[in-house]
Parts: sequence; C-alpha cells; structure tokens
Amino acid sequence: MKRKNIIYWTASILAAIVLGASGMLSAMHAAPMVTGLHHLGYPSYFVNILAVGKIVGVVILLGPKMPRLKEWAYSGFTITILSAC
Repeated sequence: MKRKNIIYWTASILAAIVLGASGMLSAMHAAPMVTGLHHLGYPSYFVNILAVGKIVGVVILLGPKMPRLKEWAYSGFTITILSAC
C-alpha cells in the first residue's frame, strides 16, 4: 500500500507542477502561450479560461478529501494533454 501511495503522489505532484506552470503562464499572458493559442485560432479570452481551469485543477489535485472532483480534474487534464499532442 505504501508503494502505491508513493507512486500516486509522485505522479500527482509531477502533473501539478507541469500543469500549474502552464496555468501560471496563461494567467500572466506569456507571449509564447498567447501566440500559440492565436496560431491555433482560439480567441484571446481563452487564455484566461485555461488559466483558471488549470489553477483550480491543480488545487483540487493536491487538496485532501475531494475524490469526485479529483476524477474530474484528472479527466480534464487528460483531455488537455491529449489535445496538445
């Protein structure tokens, strides 16, 4: 059981770091983020939606006792990562 917890938290923290950094770049309207989204044809306000969604998702992933919300956060992040690929 301890090994499972270590693997779970390691994966969760790595995902939180990557997606949290992406969310912070969106929140700060970093030039590469805005340019990339404009290149894909998204409107400029979409950067704000991504920032809020990613930051809230990271908080939910790292927060305690929210299993149903964690499922939604993981599925949302999976869709985000697969869409980026």
